[in-house]
Amino acid sequence: MTDRYEQRSLTAAKWINLLMAIAGIGAAWLSNSSALQLDGLYSGVGFISAIFAARIGANALRPATRQRPYGFSADEAIYQTFRTLILVVLIVVSFVSAVTNIVNYILNGEGRDLVYGPIIVYFIGIVILCFGLAAFHAYNLRKSGGRSAILKVERQSAIVDGLLSLATGVALVGLPYLVGTPLEVIIPVGDSVILVILALAMISVPVTGFRDGLRELASISAAPANVQAMRRAARAPMDAAGMKLVDLSVTKLGRSFFVAAYVDPGAPVTAAEVDRLARALESAAGEAIGPSKVYVLVSEHGRAMPDPEPEAPATGA
Repeated sequence: MTDRYEQRSLTAAKWINLLMAIAGIGAAWLSNSSALQLDGLYSGVGFISAIFAARIGANALRPATRQRPYGFSADEAIYQTFRTLILVVLIVVSFVSAVTNIVNYILNGEGRDLVYGPIIVYFIGIVILCFGLAAFHAYNLRKSGGRSAILKVERQSAIVDGLLSLATGVALVGLPYLVGTPLEVIIPVGDSVILVILALAMISVPVTGFRDGLRELASISAAPANVQAMRRAARAPMDAAGMKLVDLSVTKLGRSFFVAAYVDPGAPVTAAEVDRLARALESAAGEAIGPSKVYVLVSEHGRAMPDPEPEAPATGA
């Protein structure tokens, strides 16, 4: 069920982003606007990403294989990391280009005139498409149980793209109204000034996504709220099994969590009892934090293993 809603959303995103990319690059050429070019390239990244996201989303819930013993959840984190990295590079390059244009204007007086007709038509259409796509992603995310990391990234990207497109359109169309004001001097490079502001406003979202993706790939512990929720959920299965929870680690990878429960049975146990406990903990984890894979490790100390005691020196006969 999750896969069906996710694939439907990603298919729509793919074609809408392609339409916006073509419209953005075309409008940038017609209007002589670098800000529109960035908007179109941003959508182009969305189109390419949607192609990969559809395949990754279909694989994410596949069972583990011999080649992928821990399943395919890491693919989502890899997707998020590289998608956001590409966006960071795109924004930085656009920022540098805009700053270069501004410097050239200051030093040489070189500016360029904008054609406003294509700008108005473009931004009206793009804002409608972006917010419509974000609403569609939100609907499918809700229908799929809210677990898809891919749909969360795509919904956020569509909202950001829509807000920034709206702000950029208003700013560009408002440039002629600066005539007769102290800001009239920036009109010849107003497009580049807006692009600088746009880049600074956009950069935090992909940087945050890139950081989160790296955290997951580095197996950094999940959010404290998830760890605490898992600890609470583990109490009933542990009590029922008559074992003591010594230590617990929780990491997140894509839409899945990986839980390592270190338990002290206090008495001899069979493999079947350990398996029953693992299944009970996995069921409790699914309700508390989401789809999870639980590993039960029998240990007296957990992760904090003490140093081995030194061996007593051998005594001569």
